[in-house]
Amino acid sequence: MKLEYLQELNTQQKQAVYEEYPRICVIAGPGCGKTKTLVSRVIYLLSSQKAQPQNILVLTFAKKAIKEIKKRVFSYVTMVSPKDLHIYNFHSFCFHVLNKHSHLLGFPESKFPVYGRYEQEVIIRKILLQNNYNTEKGEINTILAAISGWKNGKLSTDPLQFDELTKKRYEIYQKYEEYLKTNKALDFNDLLLYTITLFNYHPQVRKEYQEQFTHILLDEFQDINSIQWEVIKLILSAKQNVFLVGDPNQAIYGFQGATPQLIASFTQDKE
Repeated sequence: MKLEYLQELNTQQKQAVYEEYPRICVIAGPGCGKTKTLVSRVIYLLSSQKAQPQNILVLTFAKKAIKEIKKRVFSYVTMVSPKDLHIYNFHSFCFHVLNKHSHLLGFPESKFPVYGRYEQEVIIRKILLQNNYNTEKGEINTILAAISGWKNGKLSTDPLQFDELTKKRYEIYQKYEEYLKTNKALDFNDLLLYTITLFNYHPQVRKEYQEQFTHILLDEFQDINSIQWEVIKLILSAKQNVFLVGDPNQAIYGFQGATPQLIASFTQDKE
């Protein structure tokens, strides 16, 4: 690591960057340099050769954050090829995993389609039209939110608890799932759920990632939800080093089910 970069860190940041303890959780408020500390940790691991680039996994949330972390790292570390360092958000990481092992889940060996928000809206609108249902934008948004809740276990799928409107929306959800299955496609929720399935039913794949990633670093950990945390837990082992940065009072992805309380349970899961 270049000396001038070290000089920009305060005492607490330097302590976190150099810490040898295998489970580190850096908690700080906004503007305190949490991401900078994480980036410094990556640079330190590479520059000191405590880890090879292919053995480091960095996870964040926004695509913009991925670009920013890469830009910062490679402005100080020039001896590493960008393609060797694994920096993802959760969806891109899960896509990477599933694309490599798609045959184990019955998907085509070539890249399978992943439907984003626009494609989801088109599919739902098409299904609604076919069934003479309300196709207003607000209703489509409500159905997609419900689909996410049903898939992630946040909403009950017990038909005895449904009112008439929820029952209709659940029928739309079932038709939506049939559409995905027919087209051998996934949505963003599926990327995480199928990765969990892959790791649970194919322990050799899980072991592959446990052995590859000796260092796992998570940015903005307060925004993680229980499904994303399950993905992480499945590739954790006692031998790995985990470095988290976050602010439990600053969750910005709460609408996706983020649970900042997971920070409190971090040291209880894999000691």
